[in-house]
Amino acid sequence: FLIGLLFAFFLATAAFFLWGRTKKTPALVVYTAVFEVDASVASSLSLGDTLIDAAGKEAAGKIVKITVEDALCEDCFGVYSLPARKTLCLALMGEGVWEGENARIGTLVPRVGEHIYLGERVKLDGICVRVRAI
Repeated sequence: FLIGLLFAFFLATAAFFLWGRTKKTPALVVYTAVFEVDASVASSLSLGDTLIDAAGKEAAGKIVKITVEDALCEDCFGVYSLPARKTLCLALMGEGVWEGENARIGTLVPRVGEHIYLGERVKLDGICVRVRAI
């Protein structure tokens, strides 16, 4: 009887901790990513455009801020700018959920320091530099 009671207590405790870890809270997720793109790609994006997660094929958020600068290159002669390439910094916002330590918009889980692959009419491959959930 005592072993059965201890086993039931163990299962109840494990279920409680697993339930607490997977609790999902609705949130407005804002993340920032940096991309190096051709100048034509940078000029084709505008505020309010919705981008798609290239892997999950679901909405990855709307563009709420755009910063465009000349891309920099370094070689043995120093650092110089590349006028045909641009460094594109996008802040995107979308409705999602907060799960423990991660935010999620559809199938996209943006994490600082990890690659972000976005696309639909343009293909973007960059690095996530900031994630916030409101």
